[in-house]
Amino acid sequence: FRRAGAPLAVIISGVFGFYHHGGYESLPLKRRVIDVARAAVKPPAGKYFVRRAMPQRDVGQTAACYEDYNQCRPFSVIRSRDYWMSQLWTTRRETPDGFLVAQRNERIAAYVRMGRDEMLEAAYRGGCRDALDELFAAVLSLARKRRLEKLTVYLPSDERLPEGMNEAATAEEYLTTLVKITDLHMLFCSVAKALKKRLSGNRMRELDGWSLGVKLGEQQAALNFRNGRIRTTGSIPDGCAASLELGHAQLIGLLCGRIPALDHIATRRIGLLFGGKAPLFWPLDTV
Repeated sequence: FRRAGAPLAVIISGVFGFYHHGGYESLPLKRRVIDVARAAVKPPAGKYFVRRAMPQRDVGQTAACYEDYNQCRPFSVIRSRDYWMSQLWTTRRETPDGFLVAQRNERIAAYVRMGRDEMLEAAYRGGCRDALDELFAAVLSLARKRRLEKLTVYLPSDERLPEGMNEAATAEEYLTTLVKITDLHMLFCSVAKALKKRLSGNRMRELDGWSLGVKLGEQQAALNFRNGRIRTTGSIPDGCAASLELGHAQLIGLLCGRIPALDHIATRRIGLLFGGKAPLFWPLDTV
């Protein structure tokens, strides 16, 4: 991965020992398990037409939904047109109702992808959250037709379920994702670019003169905030305000919005960077 210029390696596998020996760490993630009998959603408003996805016709708009939905998560997985064609055809062959889209005026506003008893992912265009709600209603209807007791849902940490489904859901931790940071400084350069787009003037002013350093094994890197700019270094400067020693999974957890308990100022400022509504990174492990 490092030779390919990738600072972060992510592997999805049910085999852990082999990769742990290679320096990878398991990244705990959460999914939601819904009790189908208890779940309820509002009847669809009929604003959108919900139908099965058609590979040749829908590949472009489906990809556009994904890109629009994840633009606030700059470290999301990049997907090619070939990927989308493969997913659309495979899902259609294995689970005919497994890829649904919500459409209005010939424009796809949202989609969901399902397995037999799982909702593997969802995405919607900006301003079309109500389209996803109509798809949730279709998903719950399919789960009942299939006589499922439980429906497992994978969504980013900042995405909500409809109220009636959320009340019937429990969070469950699971391990299938392994991570390894191959170049910490390069990763921090990418983080800095993403933060420049995210941080408002008030946040940058609060961070001015502050720095965050991370030690990861033999690697070091720091984010330094000065005069409205973010500078990265490949070492932790003397007098660094917040210096953390983290493992691979802990650091990726930080990018996912899991803020460590530190002193009040450090916790608040790290929260300004990586907390908030949308995590920088959502390790989509249902690819």
